[in-house]
Amino acid sequence: MWNVLPSLWPGYKDYDSVLLAGVLPKDVTIAMPGRFNMTLAQQIHDRGYRSAVWGWRLLDIEHWHGMHVHTGIIEKYFRSFPPEAGDLLEWYSADDVSQFLTLSNLYVTAQLMWDPKRSGNELVREFTRGMFGPRSEEHTSELQSH
Repeated sequence: MWNVLPSLWPGYKDYDSVLLAGVLPKDVTIAMPGRFNMTLAQQIHDRGYRSAVWGWRLLDIEHWHGMHVHTGIIEKYFRSFPPEAGDLLEWYSADDVSQFLTLSNLYVTAQLMWDPKRSGNELVREFTRGMFGPRSEEHTSELQSH
């Protein structure tokens, strides 16, 4: 279930009004729109459901195109998650709203989900080395990240 808003879900005021209504089986995952919200994830968990994030515009690839990766933005975002966030999230979708999904963005984002302490710039280098070969790594990774 995604995006609990009164305008989309007539009769419901907020997440709790849905979670406590008794209309959803406990195997339903509740997806937060946009960004991870620890308070909301904990609330969903406390009501007996799993939470997820349907990420919008984290990678901002609806607004710019190509293989550029905003490593600093992605690093800062995933490093802001508390350690217990992984125990509360069933899944995380990164920018499925765009037809411009680029592998470099998805690779860096996925790796930072697993280990937010890694360097986004080093992950871009790792991606370009694997995708284009070691001879192209330096030039290609410089073009992609900042």
